[in-house]
Amino acid sequence: MQQATHDALTGLPNRRLLEEQLQSALALAECSEHASALFFLDLDGFKPINDTYGHQVGDELLIQVSKRLQASLRGSDSVFRIGGDEFVILIYQIESTEAVKRLSDKILMIMQQPFCVHGLVVRIGGSIGIRVSNTHGGESLEKILSEADTAMYWAKKKGNCAIIYEEYAVS
Repeated sequence: MQQATHDALTGLPNRRLLEEQLQSALALAECSEHASALFFLDLDGFKPINDTYGHQVGDELLIQVSKRLQASLRGSDSVFRIGGDEFVILIYQIESTEAVKRLSDKILMIMQQPFCVHGLVVRIGGSIGIRVSNTHGGESLEKILSEADTAMYWAKKKGNCAIIYEEYAVS
């Protein structure tokens, strides 16, 4: 059963488990005064490292990224690998948009610190698209995932930054 819900390389939950946990987060947000946030993270600079040094180095880098992400979050939050160099972070019960910004800045800073992989020192960055769920309910899982993904592509164009969908879409 673990194979169906977890990434074989990193051991992180995969897209299937993400969908289940996001449904739970949305239900929790409806019952509380706190929203949840979905961070869609794409690594900047991963492909050249993978192409130059090979998949063994790339795979080890992904494992180290997953460990750094997990160590940077509260125990109640979750990290998922949904494919390639894309990760999703589900933040439960956020206090404010400022708290979301502080956490995304922290994650970007953590990603910029050098990684030591098979004797090589490599550097990457990250682009994060963020979708904050409202506490009123009625939002579809697909819409939230799509909007977080869209915000990540906006962030990717700027490079090494985080963009909150709700703020960027109205500007």
